[in-house]
Amino acid sequence: MRAETDVTISGAYGAVLNAGGGATGLEIAVDGIDVVVRDLTLTGGTATKAVAAGGVGGGGILCERAGGATLTLEEVTITGNTTWAYGGGLYVDGCTVTMEGGAITHNTAQAGAGAFVIGVGAATVVNITGSEVASNTASLSGGGLYVMTGGKDATVDLVDTRVSGDTSMGGGGGLGLADGGVPDTSTRVTCTGGSFVGNVAEDAALPGGGVYLVSSWGNGVAFTSTGCDFGAAGTDEDNTPADTYVYGKSAYIYASGASFSCDGSGCR
Repeated sequence: MRAETDVTISGAYGAVLNAGGGATGLEIAVDGIDVVVRDLTLTGGTATKAVAAGGVGGGGILCERAGGATLTLEEVTITGNTTWAYGGGLYVDGCTVTMEGGAITHNTAQAGAGAFVIGVGAATVVNITGSEVASNTASLSGGGLYVMTGGKDATVDLVDTRVSGDTSMGGGGGLGLADGGVPDTSTRVTCTGGSFVGNVAEDAALPGGGVYLVSSWGNGVAFTSTGCDFGAAGTDEDNTPADTYVYGKSAYIYASGASFSCDGSGCR
């Protein structure tokens, strides 16, 4: 679906937009456009369009090359979408996305199965409040979400949002985040009052079951937890094999209501 003027898409109880496995469910690629989607389930999307990160991206929703565009999702469920590359449920580059309520579930991708967030064309900001990111599967990293710079800043704020039951074959069952190869850019993710529980990284050598942080280029990359629930040691709510892992540094285990910060030097 494409649009060149501001758009509001309102569903109703039980309304479903099924892309039928042939294309992305919703594509936004117009500078400055404001799009609101409410009370709708997007499913059956398969990414076919090449994206700046490489490969294809955005099975359920693709918001790219749209500097200044805003996308508001109100009680929207993004489920059962796929791509062989980036962002099975949601791919965001250069947009501001606000998600209130709803869920991102059962999507698949190589990286960022639930959502892949990158700043290439313009700074990218994603705010997710009172939502669920669950049961997504990545064949590489970032089962729930993957966030990185690509020349511009990328920021994700998770507020009262549960990230649970997501899986990656590498690091970052719940969340993978990385800096990019362009100086003076930053990748920032915060979790406030939500939770990372029951996420799994299948590669024991990269034990970021909840959060996997990579700082390879020396740019700013950080994850901050403020009162975020990471389960309790020895329970089935634990992230496996550890809650957080900073590549080349250490793995860390936290509990309920944890407040800490991680960057390229480790977590504290």
